Amino acid sequence: MSILINGSATSECHNQKGLRQGDPLSPFLFNIVVEALNILLVRARELNIIKGTKIGANGVILSHLQFADDTILFCNNDGAEMANIKRILRYFQLMSGLKINFSESSLCGVRICHLDVSNLARVMGCKVETLPIKYLGLPLGNASSGTGSIIQAGFKVQVGSGQETLLWDHIWLGEVALKDVYLRLFRISTQKDQVISVVKEGAGEGSWNLHFGRRLYDWEELQKVELQQRLQNVALDYSKKDTLQWIWSSNKCFSVKSNLSPPKVEIFSWLAVQGRVATRSLLMSKNVIQEGPLSKCPFCVTFEETPEHLFLHYQFSWNTWSLILRWWQMLWVCPPSLVDLTNWWFDNRFKSLERHIWEVTFFATLWSLWLARNDLVFNNVLRSACEVGDQIKTRVAMWMKAKFVIKVYSVEDFKCFLGGIRKLKL
Repeated sequence: MSILINGSATSECHNQKGLRQGDPLSPFLFNIVVEALNILLVRARELNIIKGTKIGANGVILSHLQFADDTILFCNNDGAEMANIKRILRYFQLMSGLKINFSESSLCGVRICHLDVSNLARVMGCKVETLPIKYLGLPLGNASSGTGSIIQAGFKVQVGSGQETLLWDHIWLGEVALKDVYLRLFRISTQKDQVISVVKEGAGEGSWNLHFGRRLYDWEELQKVELQQRLQNVALDYSKKDTLQWIWSSNKCFSVKSNLSPPKVEIFSWLAVQGRVATRSLLMSKNVIQEGPLSKCPFCVTFEETPEHLFLHYQFSWNTWSLILRWWQMLWVCPPSLVDLTNWWFDNRFKSLERHIWEVTFFATLWSLWLARNDLVFNNVLRSACEVGDQIKTRVAMWMKAKFVIKVYSVEDFKCFLGGIRKLKL
């Protein structure tokens, strides 16, 4: 047949069956084709050609995830397994006629040495990336709500061999990453992605091989000297692996099972500590509200509503914390920040039941202060420190009674006789 264009017939064309690009059926056809890749990978795992990785408490083995034309492959730190995966992908190319663009693919390492990741990437012929990355337009490896970074901020690396810890990015020397302390040196460093063992390799005792992209200015030299002084006492132990420690726990271990407060309360608390709850200062920084009366603290209507002001420094909040600490028969000095308060609170020497009650008290206090703030903002109800303190004690008692076999004690017993109950042995 031919088509008339402005009254003139085009050359003849023949009718054919098929799917054009953009046809609604095209994705279904693609799914049928890539199902062959799924079958290849499942069969390879059954034959132990590839192993995948275990996830979850039940040890589910996961080798790949597929969504439309995107595929994530999981494997161990094993060059032979990586080579087998590439062979499977090559066979799929030959069978299907589809071409896999290895140069646009990326490899991410999880808890493995950066040098090993680079070697595996050379086997695959792809580029190296570090988590978090974007997958299907969403962040993978770091929750966009901030929860992932809250958890990450709570971990500190205990360095052993230094083969799995990045010099600049990871928290291992002090309470923050070196790149946040020496930002200028980090920006001009040529070792941004190098692990500690590589930077230390070949250097004498007490010295480090720090390299930069240009000659340092005098004030930068002073920063380098300060950094060298901090590093000189670091000794690597090549017989031990690098390990993660949860800095906000007395036993340095992170455990979901040990958390006794409602999950939403704990998530909120970690967000509050990192300044990521919807205070007016945060809303103003995101241009949700403008600077003015609406950006001020709803209690004092004078200062900006920052997390430190709202949860710690305002008189109402300070009185509430003081009331709760008197409940624990303690005196305190108000710390400068929520992070300092959190570090002090969770660096405790309490044991067993007493430690659980103490940690739940922290979460209940932050949560109750936030609810009191919202009562004022949305319901125009102003709570006193005594009212909020009583709510905190009630929440602590109810959360503890829900998890431990101490139901013989009432909520009022908890509120009135904490000194005796917290000494009980489980």
